[in-house]
Amino acid sequence: MRIASLALIGLILAAPAAAAPAPNLQALSGQITREAELADQNRRSEALNVQINRANAEVQARNAAAQTAFEAQLAAYAQDKAAYDAALAKHAAEVAAYQAAQATWKRQVAACQAGDVAGCAGDAVAAAAR
Repeated sequence: MRIASLALIGLILAAPAAAAPAPNLQALSGQITREAELADQNRRSEALNVQINRANAEVQARNAAAQTAFEAQLAAYAQDKAAYDAALAKHAAEVAAYQAAQATWKRQVAACQAGDVAGCAGDAVAAAAR
């Protein structure tokens, strides 16, 4: 049995390589058609990708312009708000100064009306005391 196995292996090894089968024309035709279809799909896909990339670039450009405009508006708002805050602080200081002057004036008028003429030196205070 061992000899038969060795003989069989020898025959297999010594057998000439089988000739390549004849090409199947229908299979080759299908492969060519498949390759052409894939090439066409790739071409269409690339064309769509170009359109999508162009549209995306346009959207990004619009977004960048809108962002720049927004930042400019935000900066203008910050300047306007700072000017408003400064004007508000100035007004508050003017109101405080007016209230202090009015309180002083009222004390002087009250003193003048009470007969203390030493604080009645001002014309307005003297006029109010009469």
